[in-house]
Amino acid sequence: MLRQKHASSQMQVSIVDDRCQSNTFDGAHAAGGWLSLVGLCVLYALVSWMRYH
Repeated sequence: MLRQKHASSQMQVSIVDDRCQSNTFDGAHAAGGWLSLVGLCVLYALVSWMRYH
């Protein structure tokens, strides 16, 4: 199970590497945007959860 998970994560990394090589700036920009969006959602969920519990 763990080995399969590791292999799939490696595959995702290689896919991301291919995209970054083809268009580095756009890839980094999109990844940064998604990361900040996910981070904001997690932060918002955490704050609202702490407020109600």
